[in-house]
This record gives sequence, C-alpha cells and structure tokens, in this order.
Amino acid sequence: MQSTSFNLDRILHDILTEEEITCFTIIELRDYYLNRLKSSNVARTKLRMHIYDQIRRMIRVGWVRYDEEKKKRGQVFWLLEQPESLGLKLMDFDHPIISEQNRKIAHSSSTELALSTDDTSARLQSMLNETRLDFLSALGEVERYKNLIDEIPELQTTLEPDLLAAQDGSSKLLGHIRALETTLKRLEVQ
Repeated sequence: MQSTSFNLDRILHDILTEEEITCFTIIELRDYYLNRLKSSNVARTKLRMHIYDQIRRMIRVGWVRYDEEKKKRGQVFWLLEQPESLGLKLMDFDHPIISEQNRKIAHSSSTELALSTDDTSARLQSMLNETRLDFLSALGEVERYKNLIDEIPELQTTLEPDLLAAQDGSSKLLGHIRALETTLKRLEVQ
C-alpha cells in the first residue's frame, strides 16, 4: 500500500498525542495551542481557522470524524487512529502571530506616536507660557486702570470701558490657561 504524504502542524500533533485527546472542539484545541505558544501576540481568530483547516484535512484522510450530533457552534470531533497509509510529516507553520517585522513596525509606530506626543506637549507648553505672559500683561493692564481711576477719579468714565475690556480679556486668557493645562495633564496620562 502506497503511503500518502500528509503535512500536519507540529504543535497540533503534539497536543493531540500528548494530551491524550479523543474528542475535542476547535476552541478547546485553540486554547491548548495558545498555552503552548505562551505568546500574547496571537490572532485568536486566525489561529482557530488554522486549526480548523488542519482538522478538515485530517477528516479527509480518515484520522478525525465529526460527532454524530452536528452543531453550528461547538462542534465536537473525534480523533481516530492515524491511518497506516499516512506518511506523516510534522511542519512548523507560520502561525498567526505578529512577526518580527510587524513587531518592529508596531514599535516604530509607538515610537512615532511618543515623538508626536512629545512634539504636541512641547507646542502646548509653549502656548501655555505665551498665554501666561499675555495673562500677566492683561492683569497688569487691569491693575494700572484701577490705579489710574483711584488716583485720578475724574478719568473713571473715560477709563471704565477700557478697564472692563481688560478684565474681560484677562478672564478669557485665564480660560485659555486652564484649557491648555488640562490638555497637558491628559497627554501626560496617556
């Protein structure tokens, strides 16, 4: 009898033989598989699909069968004896894990984000410093108008609109300062 070459995922084979599994669901196999990988960078859906593809191939060669009760979710499968005519070749598949290149891209993106956040923080800090200077200037203006009105009361009707405008301007600048400070605090938290 001619042996048929059959490539099988090495980790999946180890799980099926070492765990002495006779019946299983794809999700159960995926969870065993995840425990073997010991990596948090696994695309669970892709891994589940990879395992399902392997199991379907095993069904075609008579190594696995469906349970009698068919289900749309949580289908149970039964592991049978490995067919003697099967020339098994264990393979290390490219698992749906973030590759080194993708890790570098992700690291690069996070570095760019950190640099971008640093640039943004620097710009906001500069804006805050300028706004504080404007605020101090506006407070000085308010203070001067008050002093002039106190020293020369006959100028009160003339200077009062300017005093009110300076007070209004300083209040707005204080609002700008609070907004900039809040924004900077939020960026520090991220």
